Amino acid sequence: LRRAPARRRWIGRAFGGAIAALCLAYVAGPAIWLRMEADARTRTAETRTIALEDGSRLQLGPDSAIASEFSAGTRTVRLLAGEIYLDVAHDEARPFHVVSRDLDVRVLGTAFNVRVSDDGTEVGLERGSVNASGAVAGNAVNETLAPGDLVAVDRETGQTRKEKIAPED
Repeated sequence: LRRAPARRRWIGRAFGGAIAALCLAYVAGPAIWLRMEADARTRTAETRTIALEDGSRLQLGPDSAIASEFSAGTRTVRLLAGEIYLDVAHDEARPFHVVSRDLDVRVLGTAFNVRVSDDGTEVGLERGSVNASGAVAGNAVNETLAPGDLVAVDRETGQTRKEKIAPED
């Protein structure tokens, strides 16, 4: 049997290496991107409480990540993954927004929970009032929540489900 010329072997190895690199990027890429984008994150079975500069507090659930942006006119927290519970300090001059892949939750002063999963987004309100709006799967969402309300949006169908829960839950 003859051996393949050295040039063909080099091309085959380079092609194999490129395929391996693409597979690695496909598997590890999203986690690396999330790490670069997040201001704070938690790992499996870890929770973390964060005091924000405006006096608001938030608690990150397990496997969660956020990015925050505070300016003179607005306060925004982007929920990149997982779940957060927020106790927002009232400030009429700077509205507070929590943005997920599906919804923008607008707040002035309240305590509520937002959870993002592969299936969609849930917003539950303990006290105060929030408005959850957005467009999911071609359906407009615009829900104002009262204490004890839970709104869940299905990412695939765009269907919205609203139910009552115990506010302490």
